[in-house]
Amino acid sequence: MKTAERAHTPKDLWEKVKLDKCYRIAIEQMEENLMYWPEFLKHKCKERFTRIRQMLVRKRRMKVKNTENYETVSRKAEKREKSREKKAEKSALIERHIEQELLKNLKSGRYEGIFNYPLKNFEKVLNKEEIEVEKEDQSEVSFFILRLKLKLK
Repeated sequence: MKTAERAHTPKDLWEKVKLDKCYRIAIEQMEENLMYWPEFLKHKCKERFTRIRQMLVRKRRMKVKNTENYETVSRKAEKREKSREKKAEKSALIERHIEQELLKNLKSGRYEGIFNYPLKNFEKVLNKEEIEVEKEDQSEVSFFILRLKLKLK
């Protein structure tokens, strides 16, 4: 309730009145406290009180029923995550193709030795040469596709 007597202290301008738990008694309290208010505002207050009370009753019923809990989904966050995943996939593809290209050049003998390349990875590649012979055909095709995609962008 807003009281004119407290207008000189804006923080205390509004007064809160704790209503009874019983609906009927709470409505009577509202009627008593808002005695000098216009009928329209009294009615609005009562309607608001009724709506809030009904919402709380529904909430309690839902808890008792133990229905499924709904979780809010942030569309903005989901969209951000999807775009990050796409970018990560693209960068992983590019890195993989660059690595394959360097290894192919290394095997063909273009380079005389290893330059700033991890020795473990180099040994791993030498051990798995048989498997990569099959994959080279696929990687060449995918490398050209990647080049086309980059040119189109």
